[in-house]
Amino acid sequence: MARLKKTGLSALFSQGLVSSCSLLVLAPLSMVFAEEGPEPNKKDETTLEEVVVVGSHIRGARIDGQLPVTLVNKEDIDVIGATSAEDLLKAVPQVGNVQFNSDSEGTSSNDVRGDVASLNLRGLGADSTLPLINGRRMVIHPGSTTDDGVPIHFVNLNTLPTLGVKRVEVLRDGAAAIYGTDAVAGVVNNVLDTDFEGLEVSMRYGSSQGTSLNEKIINARGGFTLNDGATNITAFIGMSDRSGMKASERSYSANSDMRFLLPEEFQSDLSARNNSSFSQFGQFRTGVATGDFGEDSTGFDRTRVSGWTTSSGQFHLQPVGIFPNASQQSGDLLPQLPGYEIDDGSSTSTSTSSGNGIDNGQFIVNPLRFDQNGDNRLIVPDRDRLNLFGTITHEFDSGMKLFSEWGYYKAETSTFFGPHVISGSNNFIIPAQNYYNPFGPLGSPNKVAGPDEGLDVDVEGYRVLDAGNRTIRVDNTSYRVVVGLEGNWEDWEWEGALYHSEGESNDRSEQLSRSLMFAAASRTDASAYNFWDAGTQQQDVDFVVTVARDTETKLQGADFKVSNGNLFALPAGDVGVALGMDYRREDWSDDRDDRLDGTISFTNPLTGEFFDSDIMGVSATPDASGDRDVLSTFAEFAVPLLADMPLVQSLDAQLAVRREDYSDFGSVTKPKVALSWRVNDYLMFRGAKSEGFRAPNLETVNQTSVSRFGNGLEDFLRCEITGDDSDCSRPITSNRLGNPDLGPEESKNTTFGVVIQPTDDLTFTVDYWKIEQEGIVGLFGRDNLLLEDIVLRSQGSSSSSVVRFAPTEADQDAIDIFNSANGTSLAAIGELRYVEDTFFNLQPRTIRGIDTGIRWNLDTDEMGSFTFKGNIAYLKQYDQAASPREQALLEAISDPGFQALYGVTVSDADVSEEVGSQIQNEKLPRVRATVSATWRNGQWGAGLFGQMVGHVYDQDITSSVDGRAYKVESYTTFNGYAQYRFDGGSLDGVRVRLGARNLLDKEPPLFPDSSRGYSPELHSAYGRYMYLDVRKQFNLN
Repeated sequence: MARLKKTGLSALFSQGLVSSCSLLVLAPLSMVFAEEGPEPNKKDETTLEEVVVVGSHIRGARIDGQLPVTLVNKEDIDVIGATSAEDLLKAVPQVGNVQFNSDSEGTSSNDVRGDVASLNLRGLGADSTLPLINGRRMVIHPGSTTDDGVPIHFVNLNTLPTLGVKRVEVLRDGAAAIYGTDAVAGVVNNVLDTDFEGLEVSMRYGSSQGTSLNEKIINARGGFTLNDGATNITAFIGMSDRSGMKASERSYSANSDMRFLLPEEFQSDLSARNNSSFSQFGQFRTGVATGDFGEDSTGFDRTRVSGWTTSSGQFHLQPVGIFPNASQQSGDLLPQLPGYEIDDGSSTSTSTSSGNGIDNGQFIVNPLRFDQNGDNRLIVPDRDRLNLFGTITHEFDSGMKLFSEWGYYKAETSTFFGPHVISGSNNFIIPAQNYYNPFGPLGSPNKVAGPDEGLDVDVEGYRVLDAGNRTIRVDNTSYRVVVGLEGNWEDWEWEGALYHSEGESNDRSEQLSRSLMFAAASRTDASAYNFWDAGTQQQDVDFVVTVARDTETKLQGADFKVSNGNLFALPAGDVGVALGMDYRREDWSDDRDDRLDGTISFTNPLTGEFFDSDIMGVSATPDASGDRDVLSTFAEFAVPLLADMPLVQSLDAQLAVRREDYSDFGSVTKPKVALSWRVNDYLMFRGAKSEGFRAPNLETVNQTSVSRFGNGLEDFLRCEITGDDSDCSRPITSNRLGNPDLGPEESKNTTFGVVIQPTDDLTFTVDYWKIEQEGIVGLFGRDNLLLEDIVLRSQGSSSSSVVRFAPTEADQDAIDIFNSANGTSLAAIGELRYVEDTFFNLQPRTIRGIDTGIRWNLDTDEMGSFTFKGNIAYLKQYDQAASPREQALLEAISDPGFQALYGVTVSDADVSEEVGSQIQNEKLPRVRATVSATWRNGQWGAGLFGQMVGHVYDQDITSSVDGRAYKVESYTTFNGYAQYRFDGGSLDGVRVRLGARNLLDKEPPLFPDSSRGYSPELHSAYGRYMYLDVRKQFNLN
């Protein structure tokens, strides 16, 4: 299994070091000869480490403790053992699952892939939390994906240099009035170390026990001052090289059929059978291509070959004797492939094939299915990553300060998964004259049966083993530049900056070309592609092409703000104010390969059917782009209401309002009010009420129409009428239509809590929070549309969103039989073509929960210092209301008579899982918790970190005994490290750390509906990951 060539760590190191040194040399040249300034005041770095700046624009505002903020500092990063922002944020219970990550590689270029990590605070989605670097926005990751069919854009947090992160501030209440759109769930501010002096280099080697995964990391940071301390330059560089992990290296992913890992009562659920019916043995139908594809014709008339196929022409290939208990025709039925036969058995079971052995059932029988895991898949991809970040500050004699940031990130990810497939949705027809066609015309060298003129063959499912595993390579790149000035004017402090960021993603994958494959299938000599060799002979393949998807995003703008901590005095203290404005421009573009965007299309010469994409199994997505301008203005006040009264040490208010004007859909104004009541030194109550908003992303607004399809799906009504597997397990295309009239998603956020601090070293916090959302962008859903069509047809009409071919005579005969048997009067129903689904704003969603935290610092004379922390996130409610349309559908299909008549259940509807309580569904555990303990004593140090992710349910796997969903158990892991720092001698400044993540080597709980066997969003496949980290500090003075 060949892997794509990667950029080696040594090459990355060389490139990174040159880039870093060049920037360090060139950037400060204009300042080296600047006027000398006074020696800047030295600040207490220990105090700065705990000052929380997120949540307010007012300089010097005392919001510490007044807002619900989770702080992750250097000590926490060490004990977590994080090597990326993804590792770091998974350790914050309120952040939730990392919805999109590098381990959850999609198999389609329509998925976001590569080295990515998203935020999902409160489980509201990856696009509902606003990440910041030093208080300013980050560029959106250029690649996009979908969540329940809706395009999602998010910030890739793996662009952050973990070594340079000083602390992470997670503001856990709505902050749209302070920071703007996307801050619905909260804000995560990544504060980087901007005033480092010295040089520090660290190297780490880590490996996953029992697997081939290993990781090599080199980090360095350096900083120095010029101009008598007036100028500081700090830079970070991080490089990592990780080898991937095959599915075969873990017991839960070694085989894609998960049924045999389940308790007996769940083993009969075929949703856990993740091996594929698309195998090298193929599934086909014989017929005659008519060339008249259109509303009234599929362009292919199915034809039976007596004794060889089913009545509708279905057959497949299988080894002779694969079902020893079956009644089978003996002999080598394929001249070109001894030991294999064409089978037309009528059963879907593994032991009842009959006649010539063709299985006409809904699924190919299990021995003929393809294992997608084993050595056919990486569950953790190979990855190289480079992070560069730097800051420059210069203080002028006047007191004005120039600051700048620059950052660069590049990551190369490569992976592979099983060989290419041709599904029934492709309607790929093998011409009758194909050299190897067993039903070809008279005189064909491999003909075994059929009429003299021969029959064409429709491929319903086939895996092209000859092409090998599909490979994917994704290169992600981004850079960021910020330049600004800050200063004072009388009692006012001001700050302004210009910023520019860009992100680029280049996705390359191997795909099958329709046109090239049709040419290979049409040859009449031995060079034709042979679909009936069961993968036993390596054939030349000239129809595999590399397709590209190049996406790009830009963020550029300017901001300016002023603040005054003592605008005027009230009896309780000084009133603070901040005023500001921010202009930003957002750009997004998606450039697809010519074979994907409709430039190169394919029309089947036999059926006349037009395909807008030349890539097998992928519908066309037109190139698209969009941009918007946003002008924001805000005002914030810090108002002391009461002070130094009985039971009121202080009562303070934060008042804020923000207006954002969008060039593409209008204006929004949102307020925030927060109160903090400090009773005394030991007790404080806090609360906030705010409104939030999130603008529809550029793709949702600007994309006109996108087609997506799935395989093995049911056209519910025709399946009940015909019982044919072409209706009961078929490909279905969904056309998703953009909506320029989408409104913003609105939200209301409420929090209140208590802070108890009995001593300076011990703090307890409890916070209740509630978020109410309206106008969430969504789709009605494919299965909901098909079920709605049944409801409407039972009432004498039909759904305009479900588009079908004109009924045939066979369709009329089938409906006549159904109506006669059931006393109905349904009109004839043609074969399904596609469904149309338009984005719209959904009904309200309500989420509530409770956060609790504890921190205890313990200093001793003999044993050193200890820090203990605990953090629990409890999800109390997560309810999605049904729209009137959804509610009407649920009521109709809940009727027992309706279910019996049309063979459907409530669980068939997407809406049955999408409305009501979402807690403990596949993504939202009720409880998450972390605990940590760190110890320092002179040159020694150690830390222990524990994390618990509560249980969820795999709703698609149910018990044969009582119908309950399968429980994916809770998951608790522990990380730890021990370290020693050398002082003096030749090893002076060296720190050696030995650590492990998942010390107890606990496997992730089985997630049987996933072909990986576990959930990358919630859990990890790494197992026990041991690492050795050596750091050297150099004194440059």
